[in-house]
Amino acid sequence: MKSKSIISRIIAAALLICVIFTGHGMSILSSAAEKDQELKTEYVKEVKMFYAETSKEARELCEADGYTFCPENLKEGSKSSIVAHLGYKTTKDEGDAITDLTLLDMKNSHWNEQKYAEFLDENIDQFADGASQMMILVNEYRSKYAAGSPNALAAYDSLNMFYIDEKKSHKDTTNLLGRYLLEEADVAFFEKYMQRGNSQILSAIVNHLSNAASDYNEDGTTWVDKARESDILEQYREADSAQIAQVDTWYQDPAIRLTEELQTFADTYEKAKSLYDKYGETFGYEQTNDFDEDTTLDEMMEKDPDCRIPEYMNAMLTYDLFDQTSYDEDRTVAEYFVELGKDGNLGDHPESVYPIIASMSAAQRAVIDLSGLTALAKGLYQNEDYGKERKDFNKQAQDN
Repeated sequence: MKSKSIISRIIAAALLICVIFTGHGMSILSSAAEKDQELKTEYVKEVKMFYAETSKEARELCEADGYTFCPENLKEGSKSSIVAHLGYKTTKDEGDAITDLTLLDMKNSHWNEQKYAEFLDENIDQFADGASQMMILVNEYRSKYAAGSPNALAAYDSLNMFYIDEKKSHKDTTNLLGRYLLEEADVAFFEKYMQRGNSQILSAIVNHLSNAASDYNEDGTTWVDKARESDILEQYREADSAQIAQVDTWYQDPAIRLTEELQTFADTYEKAKSLYDKYGETFGYEQTNDFDEDTTLDEMMEKDPDCRIPEYMNAMLTYDLFDQTSYDEDRTVAEYFVELGKDGNLGDHPESVYPIIASMSAAQRAVIDLSGLTALAKGLYQNEDYGKERKDFNKQAQDN
């Protein structure tokens, strides 16, 4: 086993980001799509920092040296005009791998030394809030699955494409993630996974659980219908200070989060719509002229890491989804949300969205935190066809 000491705190943090992003060696979950393939574990064997004026230039330097590029800018939020990205190389030979870390940090005029595993265990509580949010989604998933929600059934089947332990048989149904979340998962599971797992798989889990949180009522109503009829804002404005304080404790934090999402959404959508109307699907990025309809967003981003096409396309998708549902007689949800987001006073008056927040379940509020508006928009619609097709498929399987 080869162990390496890393003096700089940023290198230690960078390696953690890199490992979590790529899933090498620390992932709890893997895709069941690999079930017919031999499992091969890869390890990080070398790391190197790359500095440049842009992420695109850093990527070019990184890949020219034969390293895999990590897209996180480690100087994000600093005053520096220089970006810093980590590059890494992998190996399947554990003897040539970085399989342990010793972190060295200068504190109180002397060096503190700590094993990486100890560092992770000591900092696990930093993920408690996120894990609690995940369990809100899981509990809603369990409830909606029991009620027969088509979206929850679809989430169950999709989540079962992942397995818990790569060392266990992929044919073992107790190893399937959909079933595990339905019957066993707890806060401790998500604390560990959010700290050490694969961020891409975590994102997939969040998306499936967010979809499962869709309203499933006999009359077909959603949070939009409840918000439309809500008089909470009128009551709030007529309430005394004690009543206002009480309502604020219930709704203010998620309302602030929603206002932030709305402001970002409105700004991005307006820019996207303007560029789309002028340039079409390239949004004015000249390098996309070399691409065709089969080009993926990942390929676009690889050519220009600063490209905002994914943001613009996501904003337009979100708008289109919300635009299919009326908020009131004059506006769709999309039109209303853009109007709210463009209101310069919205940040000072989060109570403006209290009718929306009060009409949502705890899980739908968690969706705003963990997934954003796009997932919330998708959750307005139940995939009724999926439920029917699933029943037909299961019946055929039983008959055979």
